[in-house]
Amino acid sequence: ASSNPLNDTWVFSYGPTLWTRLEAGVARGRGRSAALCPEFVRPRYQHSMCTIGEATFVFGGIAHSDAAASSLTSLADLWVLRGPPGQRRWQFLGDERVSGVTCEEGDELLWPAPRHGHAMVCDEVSERVYVIGGHTLSGGDWADVWQGDVSGVIGGGANNAGGAGAGA
Repeated sequence: ASSNPLNDTWVFSYGPTLWTRLEAGVARGRGRSAALCPEFVRPRYQHSMCTIGEATFVFGGIAHSDAAASSLTSLADLWVLRGPPGQRRWQFLGDERVSGVTCEEGDELLWPAPRHGHAMVCDEVSERVYVIGGHTLSGGDWADVWQGDVSGVIGGGANNAGGAGAGA
């Protein structure tokens, strides 16, 4: 058995009972932040996912920080998987670099810190995602709740690539 995190997505169907591997590309960002947009969703574990309609969101987790898999890093990236069947694409919505988490307003950060083992809830009515708690790689715990408005992301399908990010 490998100790490396996987980078695949599977979809379960009730009728007939069947698991199908989802093949999805990445919709590249545009504009000023395009250089900061990753070209692929990093393999990870202890992340969280939730769904609003046809949009599936992934936040955080643990990944290897180098190709040799010699050390780990905790993630704070937000991705959405959307589009019609057969044309689904991952879209990078942001992380602490894009939102400016290194710039503080008082004591409040603008993006959730990297974390794993956290909860994530999607609220279809308010079109918001919530990230709750989690752990740091150094053994600490987060006791916070973050909300992000994804209303500009969920309505556009695969043709709305690259505009909206999730704000705290």
